[in-house]
Amino acid sequence: MSSILRSICSQLGTLAVLILFATLPASAEDYRDEKSLGPVKVLTTLSPSDPRLGDELSLTIDVTAEEDVEVLMPEFADVISGFPISQYLPKQSITPDGKSRSTVRYVFQVEFSGKQVIQPIAIEFIDNREGKQAAPDDYDAYELLTERIEFSVASVLVDSVDRELNPPLPELDLPAESMTESSYLVLGFFIAAAVLAAVGFFVWARNRKEVRKANAYELAKRQLDSIVAAGSRISVEEFYVEISAVIRRYLEIRFELAAPELTTDEFLQIASSESELSKDHQVLLREFLSQADLVKFSGKNASDDEMRRSTDLAYRFLEETRAEAPEIVLEAEASHGTDARATIPQESSHV
Repeated sequence: MSSILRSICSQLGTLAVLILFATLPASAEDYRDEKSLGPVKVLTTLSPSDPRLGDELSLTIDVTAEEDVEVLMPEFADVISGFPISQYLPKQSITPDGKSRSTVRYVFQVEFSGKQVIQPIAIEFIDNREGKQAAPDDYDAYELLTERIEFSVASVLVDSVDRELNPPLPELDLPAESMTESSYLVLGFFIAAAVLAAVGFFVWARNRKEVRKANAYELAKRQLDSIVAAGSRISVEEFYVEISAVIRRYLEIRFELAAPELTTDEFLQIASSESELSKDHQVLLREFLSQADLVKFSGKNASDDEMRRSTDLAYRFLEETRAEAPEIVLEAEASHGTDARATIPQESSHV
């Protein structure tokens, strides 16, 4: 009996060490490669370059081109096919010396350990500079290929353990009074409790981190889907109150506008002068909010076609402004697990 208990204690101790090593962060240098072709330079980075299974990876393609050179960035699905992408972050800007800069960042995870490959990515461009050939003969554009990226994904536990196994040591003849059977039971219980507590804390911390953060666009779209799915279970007035509250809350986060506290006219006036909203988006927003106000404050009974039109406008506005939508903390979801739609502030009751 003593031999069995000692074996159980030893195995539990080994398991605790394995779990401790599995939770340690992996350290790795980023993969970095630069290539150029004529007026275009491409910087490709992968971070981390040797991840563990379950880590998030970030692939960034940064393209700088001379003035009057049109860059054609790769399509979303043509870049890292086979990996589940959680974030897609495109960005464009002009450098102080007049060059154009196009950057796209992909955040993804790898589902299997072992060798992984990201195939070369094609960057196309058209040279519109004076005196230059726009594209090679018989082609629509120049093409610059990034290098093939090979990286290895380590498993969570196996790679953290010494692979060299030594034969077991002979059993020690301890005096009967040194360790009783009850002592082994108590020691095994405390080791098992410590291991379970460590595993529980790790799972709780990971889940809490996941539930506390969300992209502003993804959250607004999820709330919009929930309202549309409710269908006839809510009144027309309630439909417009909720759908306009979602858009106003999204505007407050995405464009830093105090939308819930302003009337429609006040908000549209600020949006036209101080925000990043384009003219087209301002027109789209005015049409949507005006339709919502007619139902909420004038008692107009909207038809199914009008409700569908308002829904289409809301979805269109979200899709066209989703670029660079920020990450937000959902405190209500994290602490209470409530529906995110319940955290939207009540908008002004005045037209």
